[in-house]
Amino acid sequence: MNEQKVRPNLLTFNSVLKALRRCGFLAKTFSPQTLNEMKALGITPSLATYEHILAVFYKSGSNTEVLQDVLTELEGTSFTCQDPNDGERQREEMMSSCLDGKDLELGYKVHSLVEVGENWRLLGDSYQQGLYYGRFFNLLCMMEHIDVVLKWYSRIVPSVSAPPSGCNLLQALDTDSRLDLLPTIWKDIKALGHDNKVDLVEELLSLMAREEHSPGVFCCVCSGY
Repeated sequence: MNEQKVRPNLLTFNSVLKALRRCGFLAKTFSPQTLNEMKALGITPSLATYEHILAVFYKSGSNTEVLQDVLTELEGTSFTCQDPNDGERQREEMMSSCLDGKDLELGYKVHSLVEVGENWRLLGDSYQQGLYYGRFFNLLCMMEHIDVVLKWYSRIVPSVSAPPSGCNLLQALDTDSRLDLLPTIWKDIKALGHDNKVDLVEELLSLMAREEHSPGVFCCVCSGY
């Protein structure tokens, strides 16, 4: 390319990094060199660039310093889609890694990146957004204090996403003896179309059976289901 005076662009380097992902141990040598050359030419990496770097160096639940370094470099950055591979996949995979590693601090860092400017638009359609927020919220349910979990719940549901279909929220309420909130959670589940998930409803009914409620609450749940 240099001999023919062809200047590489972002897509050129991202294609090289994408190819290096299949090169085994050689990728760990040449990926940083490629990234450095890219920056030397004044080309700003995109989300796809960092996805390729993470794919080479990072395995879910381990080697978290690589993910930490990437998030530190991206902190406060507002992104626009520059590569067809930019978008929801990177955020979703980063949050999945945080969930697998039960790393709450990294989870907050990923989400803070989503909240910069209009980065949330790169989360994709409502289905992809639901996957992302479901992973983020399940991480909170596992690792955060219940009062903080409930604040996030009121912020996310239903304005941003439906309640996660998993049972981590119910388990968190059970662990912290907040079963008094089950009727409210049930109303949200029903209103947002999750009342057809048998395992979720059975888990909720099992917890409600252990707590004293007015008869009207059970009638509401049973008749609605």
